[in-house]
Order: sequence, then C-alpha cells, then structure tokens
Amino acid sequence: MIGSAFGLGFILGPAIGGLLGNFGPRVPFWAAVAFSLVNFLYGLLVLPESLKPEHRTASLDWKRANPFGSLHLLRRHREIYGLTAVKFTDFIAHEVYPTVWVLYCIAVFGWSSAQIGLSLALVGLTSALSSALLVGPIVSRLGERKTLLAGLAVAALANAMLGTASAIVFLGGIIVGALALYSPPAIALLSRRVGPSEQGELQGALACVRGISMMIGPGLFAGVFALFMGPWRSLHLQGAPWYLASLLMLIALLIAWRVTGREDDVVLAPPAPAPPLLVEEP
Repeated sequence: MIGSAFGLGFILGPAIGGLLGNFGPRVPFWAAVAFSLVNFLYGLLVLPESLKPEHRTASLDWKRANPFGSLHLLRRHREIYGLTAVKFTDFIAHEVYPTVWVLYCIAVFGWSSAQIGLSLALVGLTSALSSALLVGPIVSRLGERKTLLAGLAVAALANAMLGTASAIVFLGGIIVGALALYSPPAIALLSRRVGPSEQGELQGALACVRGISMMIGPGLFAGVFALFMGPWRSLHLQGAPWYLASLLMLIALLIAWRVTGREDDVVLAPPAPAPPLLVEEP
C-alpha cells in the first residue's frame, strides 16, 4: 500500500508541480506547504491511532526528543544492526535518483523536460502497479527473506541498466527497477525484531538513518557524475553514478544474506476460507 501511494505520488507530484510552475517559480513550493499542512491535519484530526493503549509509551522522554534520539533503539536492539545497515546502504543508493536523473537524461540522451517528466511518470506508474499487484503474491510464494534478497539483486541490475548510454535500456531499467520488491520484507523483518511498543520508535530510527543518508548520497553521486562528465569524460563512463548505486545494492545484498537466516523466510499464510452459511430448514 505504501509503495502504491509512493508510485501515485511520483506520477502526480511532477505533473502538479510542472503545471503550477507556469504561475511562478515559487508557486509549487507554496503548494507543497499546503499539501504538507493538509497531511498534518489529516493525521492529527482524522487518522486513528493503530497502537493499542497497553503498547503506547506512557510519557515523553525529553532527553530523546532530538533528531538522533530515536537511534537509542539501535543500542537496545543490536539484533537489528544488520538489517538497519541494509536499509542505510539502500537509502544512500536511492539518492542517485533525485541527484542525477534529470542531469543524466539531458547530458546523455538530450531529452526535453517533457520527456524527462514522462520517464518519471513511468517510474511512478510501474512502482504503483508492482506494489499493488506483486508484493503480496511474491512474499506468499517465496517468503520474506528470499523476496528481500531477490529484490536487492534486481535493484542492482536495474541501476546497472540505467547507467547504459542506450535510452531503450534505460527505460527497460525503469521497468526492472519496479520489480525490486525488497523494501516491504526488509521493514517486516525489522518490525519483527522489536516489541509492539517500539514500532513507532523503529520508524523514527529508520527516518533518522534516512536523513543521514540524504546528507551523504547527493554529494557522493553529484561528485562522481561531475568527474565522469568532466575531467574523466574520456573514459566514457557517464553512467558511473548508476554503477556506483548498483554496487551499493550488491553490498546491501551481501549484508542481508549474512544477517538473515532461513528462520526469516516467513511465508504469508493464505486467507482462511469463509465458514459455510447455516441455513435453517423450514
């Protein structure tokens, strides 16, 4: 469900931003503020609390009310170090998309802004479809660990395809990337390793790790792209940022293989059949 929402947002966001940009360069940013405010109010006033009262935190610990406070969870649960490292490596690799996508498409393919927008819409559409239609059946068939490992391998392949100088292969890489369904099983395996009252703190810790990756990834991939489009252009490796992202996904795959075991291959049970209707005889 989250993946589908992300995919739909990836389709609608660029389209809305592009349309609003015709009214001024600041209008899309004010629209983003409005959407964020609506999202906040919806969560505050409408969205129900899913955590049972007995699992909620009794009081707020102000010592941990800081950007890195949620990382205390990692100190208490060393068993999630490995999977957190998988997500951290994945988060860094994912920064290649917002960092070099537009620049790469212009520099290598000579695409217009409309063509770039359509390519991003394809990312959103394929992500939404794969999340809605494939995650459940694949996890039910393979289990969470195998789905995680296979998804990381597919992500590495997709990034390598995006790094080629062929527009056809690039578009194929988008479709292949939508089949990299590693995030839902990774989150599920992490959630299973902490208690019911720590689920929110786990999400906070992952958000903190995500923030740290966002401080590393853009500079890393922008620097690599600048090198291979500038001083090292003669090497003809304009796709070097994508190859680096592919390497990072292979590292995440190796970590995931080492820190998970067969006991993590939880297969979703099929839904129980509905009980037969009892009809009273006249």
